[in-house]
Amino acid sequence: MREVAPSRARVGRSGLLLEPMSAVPPSSSTHPETWKFGYPIYHAESRAQWRAWLEANHDVTPGVWLKSTWTRLNRQRVADMEAAGLMTDAGRRAVEVARGNGWWTILDPVEDLVEPRDLANALDADPAARIAWDEFPAGARKAMLWWVVSAARPDTRERRIDTIVAEAAEGRRAKV
Repeated sequence: MREVAPSRARVGRSGLLLEPMSAVPPSSSTHPETWKFGYPIYHAESRAQWRAWLEANHDVTPGVWLKSTWTRLNRQRVADMEAAGLMTDAGRRAVEVARGNGWWTILDPVEDLVEPRDLANALDADPAARIAWDEFPAGARKAMLWWVVSAARPDTRERRIDTIVAEAAEGRRAKV
């Protein structure tokens, strides 16, 4: 890592001087700088931009919001990166965390359009909702399934299911 002027230096958790943020290409979209929990939003257009951001920030930022989750395709990309020698230790740690907390495979039933039992029961209890749900495009159902399975608390999950069923009963997709 090259030296930087003290006034622009950042120190990572490891105590090393880091590149100034200006050394990282700017985000390629006009999102706000941060989102929930203060995590930065960064839209890289290339692998090089993403790697530059990671090198500059992985040690000082607790996370980053990406438009990506651990889909089967992304898990295959992880395997491909590992095989090509492109996976970093920080990336391996992120994979281990996802495997440990269940997020590594949380999307499998969503990708397979498997309805959680509580959602299926609620839809079955309202024939109009069930008919509309079954006619929604697969992509819309996947978005709503993700909304249900990603709820952190049971009461949030229940509210989301109630919203999906109420909107479907009116022939509308829930806005997730």
